[in-house]
Amino acid sequence: MREEVTALLRSEVSRMIELPETSIDDSAHLADLGMDSLQALQLLVLIERTYGLQIGEEELQQFTSIGAVADLVLSSISVAKAS
Repeated sequence: MREEVTALLRSEVSRMIELPETSIDDSAHLADLGMDSLQALQLLVLIERTYGLQIGEEELQQFTSIGAVADLVLSSISVAKAS
């Protein structure tokens, strides 16, 4: 599941910042890749719509890489299933 989430996030970030997916390191800081706050909000909306999660903007800002955001999504999915 982590690979699927990471692939979706990498694909979307790639589209947003207009870089090939292969040049994006999952541990790279999103801001260092050129992602701005509006794009981060767009990524948040994608996550919420795709996975049916409610993740606050403040919470997302704490997770600064694709890998970290994927971990946040998976953690949120686990919590939602446990509820």
